[in-house]
Amino acid sequence: MRIASPVSSMSSLLRKSSVRVFFEPDSLAIVGASETPGKFGYFPLKNLLDMGFKGRIYPVNPNLDTIQGLKAYPTVDAIPHEVDLSVILVPAIHVPEIMRDCAKKHVKGVVICSSGFRELGSEGARREREIAGIAREFGMRVVGPNTTGILNTANNFTTTFIPIPKPKRGPVAFIAQTGLFTAASL
Repeated sequence: MRIASPVSSMSSLLRKSSVRVFFEPDSLAIVGASETPGKFGYFPLKNLLDMGFKGRIYPVNPNLDTIQGLKAYPTVDAIPHEVDLSVILVPAIHVPEIMRDCAKKHVKGVVICSSGFRELGSEGARREREIAGIAREFGMRVVGPNTTGILNTANNFTTTFIPIPKPKRGPVAFIAQTGLFTAASL
């Protein structure tokens, strides 16, 4: 009797799934990417580069030409290539505008690490409904807002803004509601 490992079963499931973009993107935009250590937008890009992620990475920041050695773009829509996933690390007030930009680019999935939504009251809740409406209208999948992100050790992919060492690969997969669980396991 052969039992499939959790990692191979997960990879098989993801190939057929509409959430594959969150675990195995071929390309991603990091909106709010930064050149400055300690800034919110610094570590998602640094983690991907340090871990050796093989997909295409497009830093997005209208104030910089290059970020951590990569060409930067002023908006997601300005990227001249297909973008599977966008990671959003800008203040909540700008997230609806970024979502519309992602919609113009036909981005399949968005990870919103930004906070400042319904946890702050009625204005934040209104903004959260607005981004949900944009996602629904344009068929985008969303993780977040206010998330520490995603980690897939099988392909060295992460969206987290927390500095992480290169994680070990192994035959275990888990999904947790809280990023603290993931951070503690590293």
